Amino acid sequence: QYAAPWATLGVVLAHVVAATPPVVQLPATVGGYGSLNLFVALGARSGGGKGAAEAAATRCITIDPVRSGPCTSYPKHALGSGEGLAHMFMKRPKVTKENPDPEPFQYNTAALVTVAEIDTLTALQGRTGSTLAGQLRQAAMGEQLGFFYVDKEKRMPVPEHMYRLSLVAGVQPKRAAALL
Repeated sequence: QYAAPWATLGVVLAHVVAATPPVVQLPATVGGYGSLNLFVALGARSGGGKGAAEAAATRCITIDPVRSGPCTSYPKHALGSGEGLAHMFMKRPKVTKENPDPEPFQYNTAALVTVAEIDTLTALQGRTGSTLAGQLRQAAMGEQLGFFYVDKEKRMPVPEHMYRLSLVAGVQPKRAAALL
């Protein structure tokens, strides 16, 4: 496919990690267990092949749960807010007469987030009151996501190590400040 091999490998690994169930963790050699969640930055100038690497990686890998062992299916999402990360994994049932105060439940255990241009992440982090950077750092370590709000409708706690998140971001080196 004539794509950059290291970038292609990074995207392939992001897909493999997204398909790996969250119960698979790194051993607790220091502190607690470690998450396999993986964030990959594809660094190149504009037109340098970041999108080509993503396309090549997507074409060269097929994850078949029947033949590959236990795998999770994972949706591909664009990035939004810090609060939105929890919504990738949790949802609240509709209020009914039988259940007037439903608790949120986990409907998804894995997601692959793509950020085609790092400027998008910079803009999202720059919003007043943005919680995105902190939530991404927590997600990288497999820590609990979500916030405790007074309004129960907004509460979407995702328990630690109960989800898998991979992130692939296209980064032009001169615009990489969002990573720091």
